[in-house]
Amino acid sequence: MKKSILTLLAVFFIAGLASCTMRLTDFTLISSKNVDLSRLAEYQRGTSRVEGEDRVHLILTIPTKFQITIKEAMDKAIESIPGAVALIDGVVSFEQVNIPILNIIYANRAFIVEGTPLIDPKLASYQFPESNYMISNLDSDGKVSSVQYVSKEEYTSMRDKIYK
Repeated sequence: MKKSILTLLAVFFIAGLASCTMRLTDFTLISSKNVDLSRLAEYQRGTSRVEGEDRVHLILTIPTKFQITIKEAMDKAIESIPGAVALIDGVVSFEQVNIPILNIIYANRAFIVEGTPLIDPKLASYQFPESNYMISNLDSDGKVSSVQYVSKEEYTSMRDKIYK
């Protein structure tokens, strides 16, 4: 008798660990960015799907952040690919994890946005410099005449020469 009750409780506990995901909507095109629709023909479809989520954890029923939004999940998905401006052919879902009896101790909720990125080649082609350090030269009028990206060591060396 005791063993069967423990087995039953274990089954309920393990079954409760599984999360519940609810599909809210499917979409053809979605974005939270400014998309120039007149250039839609120039945009390229990404080769793989991306996912973004906005999640809140509830510990002792106290949330770890104020609110979760679909917009934040969408932004994370779009911004995960350089040059992406929108998502196409995707899904918006809501996920909830509750542990029976223990959900007072821990639970979480999340909006999840998944889709194929729509990439603006003009934005994707911009290459950020490999270094965060630069040396600028000024002309006699005080305007920037040249900018050169350098390593941290080169920057430190030049700075030490100037300020010694």
